[in-house]
Amino acid sequence: MNITLIIFPGSDKERLAEAFEIRREVFIEGQGIAEAIEIDGLDPEAVHFLMRCDGKAVGTCRVREVENGIWKLERFSIRKPYRGMKLGTRLLEFVESQARNKGIYRIIMNAQLSASGFYLKAGYVKDSEEFEEAGIIHIKMYKDLLL
Repeated sequence: MNITLIIFPGSDKERLAEAFEIRREVFIEGQGIAEAIEIDGLDPEAVHFLMRCDGKAVGTCRVREVENGIWKLERFSIRKPYRGMKLGTRLLEFVESQARNKGIYRIIMNAQLSASGFYLKAGYVKDSEEFEEAGIIHIKMYKDLLL
């Protein structure tokens, strides 16, 4: 399996379309999240990540610098047929390495409760009580990065 990891700005319409295709499949069709919530208008200001396996777009996420030195990880998704293959771990590790390279010292997120175990294994810490967002139970999490 040939894996390619790409970083691109929200202004890259072609790659953003690939990311939207994954997000539509995972969040809108798979979880029933309203398109107006999923496509929230914040993509142009974000840095995006795209994972391809053998040329096919299979995973994506975006980050936004919400405070100096802090990235918020959002829209992290892997297409269902590619789950359980450690691709999410590879994508997350790539995001973290890029964060360190840019002087980012903390990554925060609102993680779906069902995915919190994945993030806990990756060293993230729960930082809130459970709360509802887009009709799904979430929890705030963070990870401090060693620079």
